Amino acid sequence: MNDPRSISRGSQADDFEEQLKRSLTRVEAPEGFAARVLERAASERAVSLQPRFCRGFRLGWICAVAAILVLVALVANQVRVRRERARVAEIQAQFDAAMRATSGALRQTRVQLQRVGVNFGE
Repeated sequence: MNDPRSISRGSQADDFEEQLKRSLTRVEAPEGFAARVLERAASERAVSLQPRFCRGFRLGWICAVAAILVLVALVANQVRVRRERARVAEIQAQFDAAMRATSGALRQTRVQLQRVGVNFGE
């Protein structure tokens, strides 16, 4: 309990509370403040507020446009993925055809070499 750190924390808390009390004390408005505010409010033109349905209507349009943009992005991504998959499938087919051709050529070469009498230790 008599830890110096806890004592310093306690004094910091007390300082904070004192500062908070000072900053929250009531301060009277300057002389003539209310009259100046009322005068300014009377001199300014009235602010026209839009009806609620107009704000909602605009918000609806904004949301609809945002939803359309999201859908376009998703569709574009799906098209890209499908094209990529088709390209990969085409490349794989070309690779398979090349491997079959190479395998056939190697098989023929091995048969010809065996006819000549060359064995590869198989």
